[in-house]
Amino acid sequence: MPSLSDLRDAAVTCMGHGSFGEISLAAADTEIGLKIGYLPEGTVCTSVQDDFMRQLKELKLERFRSAAGEQLELDLRENLRVKSEKSAFLDLNRSFFLHRLSVINIHFGEQLFANQDNATWKEIWRLRWTPETEIEIVEASLNGDTVEQTAKYILNKSINESQSLSETAEILSRAFECGLSDTVKTAVLAVGRLAADCTDIKDTGDTLGTLSSIIRFGSIRRIETDPLIPLMKRLFLRFCLGVYSASLCDKAAAEEIVRVISKVNDACLSHDFLDEERFVSVLDNIADSDTVNPLVSGFACAVLTERGKISSEKLSELISRRLSKGTPPADGALWFEGLSRKNHRSLISRISLWEKLCNFISELDDEEFKPVLICLRRTFAEFSPSEKSDIAENIGEVLGISPEAAAEFITAEITSDEKASLDELDDFDFGDI
Repeated sequence: MPSLSDLRDAAVTCMGHGSFGEISLAAADTEIGLKIGYLPEGTVCTSVQDDFMRQLKELKLERFRSAAGEQLELDLRENLRVKSEKSAFLDLNRSFFLHRLSVINIHFGEQLFANQDNATWKEIWRLRWTPETEIEIVEASLNGDTVEQTAKYILNKSINESQSLSETAEILSRAFECGLSDTVKTAVLAVGRLAADCTDIKDTGDTLGTLSSIIRFGSIRRIETDPLIPLMKRLFLRFCLGVYSASLCDKAAAEEIVRVISKVNDACLSHDFLDEERFVSVLDNIADSDTVNPLVSGFACAVLTERGKISSEKLSELISRRLSKGTPPADGALWFEGLSRKNHRSLISRISLWEKLCNFISELDDEEFKPVLICLRRTFAEFSPSEKSDIAENIGEVLGISPEAAAEFITAEITSDEKASLDELDDFDFGDI
């Protein structure tokens, strides 16, 4: 009788053209398959295993105990079409269970990105059972008797060990996702304690963004979020008082400042209890300053423009000042990059902006142009193809070129001479650019 290896060799020869790779998937299905063995009920196992299996049954997730990965879409809102409370919040309890498994490193579910605008009522998970999952459940019993107890233990331990404000806020967010109200209270106290001594603007901004997300969608997970409001107010005030000084920085730090300003701006737009006038005043000071990093200054101007908090005259003045001979070329290009981080369409529609940019570039000599070119290339990489086409038309209009000629120039192949000029930039010393 032929052995398994004999049958495999025959399959490779007859069906795989001599290559096992061509039949590897079919061989795995035939030789191994997807069925997984199980222990009958009543067999001795750990308390976490018992709790896990009980919750699989209660939450109607038993069919996902398979080696074939399946997607599960959850709607965390209350289902008003059912009679019992248990059924009304079935998906929410499923979410709590899967997030708790994630915290205790049981890889049964993997959360996938759910595309939705300003809502967190929807979650998509990919569920897959493996032999390693069983081992992870057994190992989890070292930290508790149930999935909930184990998740609480791990989160509380992380809270006690954390020395970073933003890291503790992230732990608070995870406790919130797990539906662990007691751990949420402990994490709130820890965040408040660390916030009293925090002087890092990036940490403060990240924490504001995390707390804002929790408050905005607190009702969906049925956990009280009112204690976070006074904490957010204190952190917001501290951010407003310190962000100007933090903006006196180098390029690497400026990227982080831009990131947290964007987070705090989103939080300010989402919550009426934050002092919008103070935030706008701080942004106005940054936008008008010649000493802060030009990237941050340009981004502050972009935020004010998006909010409609800057007049056309003031914006025109800032553009003229930044894109002129009085400003070092590299700083002017960096400021324009910050300005372009938001509201692309609003910028494209301002012909005066492109006139000033064209005049700014035309006045540069060869050495000044190289660092500006790199900065502009990075800036326009964020624009879509259609936006780039509109910009080309605007610049063509400024230079007296028809839209058709501008489009033809943009879509034309790069010549050998142009390519050689670009290759020369490989040897350029960009320094801190």
